[in-house]
Amino acid sequence: MEAIWSVTDRKKAEAALYESNSRYDKLVKRIPVGIYTMHMQADGGIKYDYCSEKFYELLGLNKAEIKNNSDAIFNNIYEEDRSSLIISTHQALQQKQGQRWEGRCWYKEEIHWIRIESDPTELKNGEIVFNGVVFDISQQKQAKEKLNQASIRLTLATKAGRVGIFDFDIIEKIILLDDLMIKLYGLEKDQCQIEYESWRSFLHPQDRDQVEMKLEKAIKEKTGLDTEFRVIWPDGSIHNIRSQATVQCDRAGKAIRMIGTNWDITELKKAYFKILETNRRLEDEIIERKQIEEALRNSEEKLKIIIETSPDGIVISSIDGVIEFATSKSVSMWGYDSSDEIVGKNIMEFVSQSYHAKAKELIAEMLNGHLTGAAEYLMIKKDGSLFYCEANANILRDSDNNPIGILYIERDITDRKQLENELKQLVIKDQLTGIFNRRKIDQVLDEEKDRTDRNNEKLAIIIADIDMFKLVNDQFGHLVGDVVLTDVTKILGKGIRKTDVLGRWGGEEFMIICPNTDLAGATLLAEKLREMIAIHEFELVGKKTCSFGVAQLRKDETIDDLLTRSDMALYRAKKKGRNRVETEN
Repeated sequence: MEAIWSVTDRKKAEAALYESNSRYDKLVKRIPVGIYTMHMQADGGIKYDYCSEKFYELLGLNKAEIKNNSDAIFNNIYEEDRSSLIISTHQALQQKQGQRWEGRCWYKEEIHWIRIESDPTELKNGEIVFNGVVFDISQQKQAKEKLNQASIRLTLATKAGRVGIFDFDIIEKIILLDDLMIKLYGLEKDQCQIEYESWRSFLHPQDRDQVEMKLEKAIKEKTGLDTEFRVIWPDGSIHNIRSQATVQCDRAGKAIRMIGTNWDITELKKAYFKILETNRRLEDEIIERKQIEEALRNSEEKLKIIIETSPDGIVISSIDGVIEFATSKSVSMWGYDSSDEIVGKNIMEFVSQSYHAKAKELIAEMLNGHLTGAAEYLMIKKDGSLFYCEANANILRDSDNNPIGILYIERDITDRKQLENELKQLVIKDQLTGIFNRRKIDQVLDEEKDRTDRNNEKLAIIIADIDMFKLVNDQFGHLVGDVVLTDVTKILGKGIRKTDVLGRWGGEEFMIICPNTDLAGATLLAEKLREMIAIHEFELVGKKTCSFGVAQLRKDETIDDLLTRSDMALYRAKKKGRNRVETEN
């Protein structure tokens, strides 16, 4: 009789266990990670007691493969990573300690990155089982790789151009220097942060007042800085520096930072003064020996010898622009093999059409006796590609001061222009999402308000905030949080209109500026965006929602008033349960 009851109890227990496992399976299907339980058998083998469907999916396996051979888990692991997983698994089992492993596996005929984590649990019978999870971390790896590549490209660009970058805290009077800036000032490697007074002490006494005057003017007028000065290194040597920078302001319009570049122009200056000295000696010699002057003027070969030694390209044309001479430096710069392909053509053929008017205007100024200095042009190479060129042009005159030609001294500044553009983008773009940052959005708001007031049009704004975003960072980590931010950015970017402007307002908040749009139109757009986000399935995180606050600019209202009302609308959306759109009172 006892045996019958024992069998009955066992059947009931098995049924209860089956029902419990069924409920557990339904629950884990909703989780975007694989779950498993394993233990080591007496013969040293590994047995998997439970594996979720996601576990099989991420490892590219099926239940039959694991049931018949527990080692089948290693089959789809990328060959170079397989041994490390086997060692990690056996060490965890033998030493009864947690397992943490990252590697690659074949998933749907593609290589994906996964992370395996497990921790031991001791049962009442003394047996140790391991409960673990498997994550797909491919997107995290890709994002990290893209970030590393972007950082490497920026570093290579600055090193290739021998350009140093600085960040001047105007309030605290502290200057941050990168490695190239440290070299430009002859500092020690660890001197990446110096006080303003320390930097000031490096300035040549004859240049100090003028540099500070330009610096103060740029900060006061919130304009760019572009200047040259000399610095004295700790070893006493003097170096010439070219500096360009932009001023950044807070919301109140107060200048708080200056970010810019320095590069060493000492060799350029030396070459310049050397040319001046050479010219002076030639002029003295010309005065003393008129015959030699005439011989040099008429000797093209002697002129070529002098010009070909220049590190810059040199071109001579007639007043009408027909090229008469070009150094090998210019020939190669323009993508040609021989000067014969250039001589006889008009120099305007090599200048982009968009720069023709500028070039003609500067030549006219020079013919009228005005010095124009260096100018930048977009030039056309032989293969049709474009490059930026900095050219110094001077009118050549005969002994009676009549113009007889034009001398161009030129250099390729494409790399420098590219670096300048990248620095400009860094100033206005959010580095994580790639959309406008707060500083740029503030600027667009001011511009749109001026346009709205001027044309008597409408203007509305939408502030979106990701609901419960802190829980994402706390539960999944900041890398997953960053992925959510970039995914929300993409959704918003797809949902807005071409005329709308999207930017990251701060943290998990986004701003959408809606030109020529009233409150009703902006509300409809916000509701559309809310639904797009609400139905989206975020990797690892699942469903997320956003709350929206909408406001329309009123007549004679400031931007700060508009922002306050949109913030209050957002606050009401949060207070009423989130995942909703609220408008101004």
